[in-house]
Amino acid sequence: MDEKDWLSLVAVHSDAWLLAVAFYFGARFGFDKESRKRLFSMINNLPTIYEVVTGTAKKQVKEKHPKSSSKINKSGTKWRKHTSPAISPART
Repeated sequence: MDEKDWLSLVAVHSDAWLLAVAFYFGARFGFDKESRKRLFSMINNLPTIYEVVTGTAKKQVKEKHPKSSSKINKSGTKWRKHTSPAISPART
């Protein structure tokens, strides 16, 4: 198997695993409908590992978050917006 194909396969499986873990914890810790929707939109705003590895990731566009970003979660702490730097694929 070609190295690029293998790496792409690992990236796809990693994406699936990360999504499964994110939504498992979302369900396990009792996120309400709005929190699950927010989690889904936060995940969709980021490129997948596969997109980063293959170089098809698009630049992130700064998007206004809905008013739910200032809601207080069940533990009583405010949600914080975390920004992550854009990840650029390695060029060979």
